[in-house]
Amino acid sequence: MLAALALGAAAVFVGRPALWALACGGAAAVRELLAGLTDDLAHVMALAGAASLAEIPAAVVPGPGQPPSGRPGWAY
Repeated sequence: MLAALALGAAAVFVGRPALWALACGGAAAVRELLAGLTDDLAHVMALAGAASLAEIPAAVVPGPGQPPSGRPGWAY
């Protein structure tokens, strides 16, 4: 999800996992799946240095020859 959002996606679809969760465990399983995906995205965003969705492109996809923001000294 992080990569898609960093490359400019306005949305990321998770329909198939949600349908599997619904078939296996009902509405409660779908809520658990979506909560898990939300937690995972927040974790990966923190690792990338993005505090909000608006900061994802700058944190993940730097300009040519530029180190990711907040990470001086990275070489490409």
